[in-house]
Amino acid sequence: MADNIEQRVAHRYMKDRDGETYFPITHVDALIGLEQFDDSEYIKKVEEKVDRAERNIKIVDENNHNLEDSFKDFIGVTNWTSYANDVAPGVQTNTAYSSDGLKCEVKEVRIGVTGLTPIVRYKTIAYNLRNFKLGEQVAQLPVGFMTKPHSFPAYGNGNMGAYRVEVTKSGAMTIFGGLNDKNLDTSSYWVYGQYTWIE
Repeated sequence: MADNIEQRVAHRYMKDRDGETYFPITHVDALIGLEQFDDSEYIKKVEEKVDRAERNIKIVDENNHNLEDSFKDFIGVTNWTSYANDVAPGVQTNTAYSSDGLKCEVKEVRIGVTGLTPIVRYKTIAYNLRNFKLGEQVAQLPVGFMTKPHSFPAYGNGNMGAYRVEVTKSGAMTIFGGLNDKNLDTSSYWVYGQYTWIE
């Protein structure tokens, strides 16, 4: 209904005797209700509200900016870092499934923002090792990757008992075998897989 009324109202402009459009002028005292705008207290209150609104808008903008910056760093992922060159003499790396297999590498995924949320870290050790001695250090992981020691079972030569990989807090990796597997030739020993944990 409002649309219909609006369509019926003609918009007209005043014209002088020469047909030129003009706008009449008047004094503020001639308009009813405008006297409140001449009140300095009223103007002061309006200015205070405007100042408060501008401060609030600034705070909201800053908070949004800080939140955006925080979420940029909410998930952090390191590249795969190789330790293939940090192995014991004679140990072969990345030989199994060499074209598209796992490599001797480590990776970390961090979720959370320091100071704002709890930090959760997913860490992965991928291993592809052959020709090592059981019970001796076979590799050294990058310094700082390990924050506590870990031990986990590993997949390897199916003709042998289970392997167990141990990694110390310093990053030293040692591989152990079953009791009946300790006297085999080093060429019989190989492991392949990955291990992931949460910190």
